[in-house]
Amino acid sequence: MPISHSALLRQHESTRDLEHNHLAKLQRLRVDQMHEQHGVENINQQEYTKRLKQEQLARHAAEQKQIPKNVKVSREIVDTIDTINL
Repeated sequence: MPISHSALLRQHESTRDLEHNHLAKLQRLRVDQMHEQHGVENINQQEYTKRLKQEQLARHAAEQKQIPKNVKVSREIVDTIDTINL
C-alpha cells in the first residue's frame, strides 16, 4: 500500500506542476499579446495623428491660396491699425 500511495502522490505532484507551468505559460502569453496589442495601437494612433496634422496643414495652405490678395492686404492694414490703436 505505501508504494501505490507514494506513486499516487508523485503523480499528483507531477500533474500539479504541469498545470502550474501551463497556467504560467498562458499568463505570459496573455501579457505578451497585451503588450504587442498596445504597441500596435500606439503606432496606429501616432500614424493617425500625423496624418490628421498633414491634412490640416494641407487644408490651411489651400485656404490661404484661396484668399484674394486684396483681402490679405486689407487684413494687414486692419492689423496695423489695431496695433497702432493699442
